[in-house]
Amino acid sequence: MSMQPAVSILIPCFNAERWIAQAIESALEGLTRAQAAVAAAVPHEMLLLDVYAALRGLDTLTGATTADDVLNLIFSTFCIGK
Repeated sequence: MSMQPAVSILIPCFNAERWIAQAIESALEGLTRAQAAVAAAVPHEMLLLDVYAALRGLDTLTGATTADDVLNLIFSTFCIGK
């Protein structure tokens, strides 16, 4: 008998189903690609790209600050133009 892994995630939210589903799908896709890369003996430098892709999805769910958030905050203080 083959058992499929099951995960249950409970997140209190209001009208956020779409972005939560997208973040979970993104994390799962990144982890699936990372798992395939491990099986194919891909160098760890390349494997990290898939792991970071999964982390971005998880960061969205947990509310963690990403590098993009930090860069956007820094560059938002610059006056460009005129």
